Amino acid sequence: MKLVLDRKLGIDRFLTSWRSAEDPGFRDFSVRINPNGSPQFFFYNGKKPISRSPPWPWRSQMGLYKSTFVNDPDEIYWVYTVPDDSYLLRIIVDHSGLLKVLTWRESDGQWKDYWKAPVFQCDYYGLCGAYSTCELANHNRFECACLPGFEPKYPLEWSTRDGSDGCVRKRLQTSSLCQHGEGFVKVENVILPESSDSAWVDMSKSRADCEVECKRNCS
Repeated sequence: MKLVLDRKLGIDRFLTSWRSAEDPGFRDFSVRINPNGSPQFFFYNGKKPISRSPPWPWRSQMGLYKSTFVNDPDEIYWVYTVPDDSYLLRIIVDHSGLLKVLTWRESDGQWKDYWKAPVFQCDYYGLCGAYSTCELANHNRFECACLPGFEPKYPLEWSTRDGSDGCVRKRLQTSSLCQHGEGFVKVENVILPESSDSAWVDMSKSRADCEVECKRNCS
């Protein structure tokens, strides 16, 4: 099976949860492809996003299984394969509101959790708002931080550990955003930003070409 959005036939095939552990009726939790911008998976409660994947392109190898993602004019789809035949693996949306990858344990004939999400605070969609990062930390430290060149939109709310309104660009001495030494800053150990509103570019471009394209519109 594959998760697919068929552009020609208008078919959207996605995962949903059961109503309970015993009742296979539909519940509100679902995982589906968001085709806007650079495609990504969203985990929803009804229409409200709970979490998301990084945008395409993704890593093709994720531990036990290998992912294949195709984005062409006819369809967008994702499938996975398990290279090692000694493993059985399935992916479900649990009725409690978790996306799970399960493996079969032959010793006791049970499905065992291999991976699940969301688990950590930073897994949740929009926890820290726009232009920010979320970093797992100990309970004494606020996990949200503004990207370089940005500051909290509402500092008072950040002081109470509410970063949901995110960050805004730091005030400049001039109203112009451009021609002030803009460039690129390396930000490590984060997933790529939410891409639903991103502009689609030629994927054959080099990193240097993309840098030039971005600098033409520094806002």
